[in-house]
Amino acid sequence: MSQIVGRKLPAEKAGPPVSSNHRQVSALKIDHYGNAALAVANYGGVLLTKIDDAGGGITYVGEAACGSDVGESKWRVQRVTVVGLETTIEWAKNTTTERYGEFDVLWTGHAGWTYG
Repeated sequence: MSQIVGRKLPAEKAGPPVSSNHRQVSALKIDHYGNAALAVANYGGVLLTKIDDAGGGITYVGEAACGSDVGESKWRVQRVTVVGLETTIEWAKNTTTERYGEFDVLWTGHAGWTYG
């Protein structure tokens, strides 16, 4: 199941809009029951977040500027894997630039990307 959350960040966090040249600090907190909460702190503006609970302890989290289409290379996608008490967070790799964690991949097909 996927859900989309658009949120306005607090005014005290305001700054330049998010782009591929900016970094955003985000964390997916998962308790030992598997409950997840996305915490975002950064630059201001509005981000679109998609969360896909793929089951089997795997959750995908995608972030992009509001208005971005799922088929545009404007997403930053992470895969969160929970096995027992261990949580691993990996970023999708852009196979053209060979970089991880940038706002330059598609949300569409996120389960098939290379992560690291």
